[in-house]
Parts: sequence; structure tokens; C-alpha cells
Amino acid sequence: MDSHELNLISLAKDGDSKSIKELIDKHSGIYVSTCKKYTNIVNSSGILKDHIESSKDYVIYNSAKTFDPSMGSKFSTWISNQARYFCLNAINKNKNFVQSDEETMGLLIDSKAHEKVKEEKTEERSQEYLNQIKLILNNLSNKKIKECIEKKYFSEKNKTYTEIAKEMNVTVQTVINWHNKFIKLAKQKIKN
Repeated sequence: MDSHELNLISLAKDGDSKSIKELIDKHSGIYVSTCKKYTNIVNSSGILKDHIESSKDYVIYNSAKTFDPSMGSKFSTWISNQARYFCLNAINKNKNFVQSDEETMGLLIDSKAHEKVKEEKTEERSQEYLNQIKLILNNLSNKKIKECIEKKYFSEKNKTYTEIAKEMNVTVQTVINWHNKFIKLAKQKIKN
């Protein structure tokens, strides 16, 4: 592995937005090509293709955060594995209707997903979660976080973290932090 990429990964772990963006730009192809291998099973399990595609920045950023060069693997291999795990986890969690993390939360709050739900009980449950999430979002005092979540999940085309960052004139890291903050808040409120 070259020293430039190791430096980028190190800077990305520290939240350097330029390094994060460069890693995303450089490795998006690996993420997309890995996820394409799971297209048929993703589609058949009712997960929207947009959800997998719009999570690219998040998965690459998390790959940088968790990458350990001392393990002897290439960063591109690590991203490929993380993309594969992301797809498999999303499929598994959707299959079991677990509402516990970012992948499934994206499915729940995407109103288009309800067209794919076949069982009436599951549809009612998903609608209940969607309504709770919309209520949490409407009562949110932080307008930037609210705007970020609306762009990510409730706009005509669900936007990537990079697109949202560019539109809101902030860093990708900031958008990811806002997103994670909202997900944490939503999980707490839904549990209660």
C-alpha cells in the first residue's frame, strides 16, 4: 500500500473532509462493483437499490475508520469486504424486520419501500415506524439536521452524503455526524 493512501486514511480517521472525499472518489467503483454482485438478492428481498447506492459514502468512510494496515490487507479489499457485509446485513435485517441500525432505518423511512412490502402486518408496522420518525423529524429543533435527513430520505431522489454536503456547504463528515446523531435520537425515542 502506498504511503499517500495510508496518509489519506489516517487523515480521514481524524475527520479531514478532503481526505474523506478523496477516498470516496477513489474507491467508489470498488463499492459499486461489489454491491452489483448482490443486485438480484437485494431486489428480491425488497430493499431499494437507491438505499444501497446512497450508502456508498457512509460505507467507505466507515471502512477508513476501521481499516488496520497492520493486518496486511489492501484498503481496496477492506472496502470490498465492508460493501459485501453491508449488503448482506441489509438483506438479513430486512428479512427479519429488525429496526436497529442505519441500513434498516433507511429502509423504514423511505416511503417507497412500502410498495414492496407484501404482508399487511409488516406494512402496518413499517408505517407506524415511518410516522414516528416523521414526528421526531418535525419536532427537531436543529434545522440543519432536519434538512440533512429530509435530503437523505425524503427528497424525490435520496441523496448521498457527498451531495448533501455540497448542497448545504458543509463537509461530508459533518453530514455523517448529523445523520448519526438523528439515527441515535430516533432509536431512543422509538424504544420509549
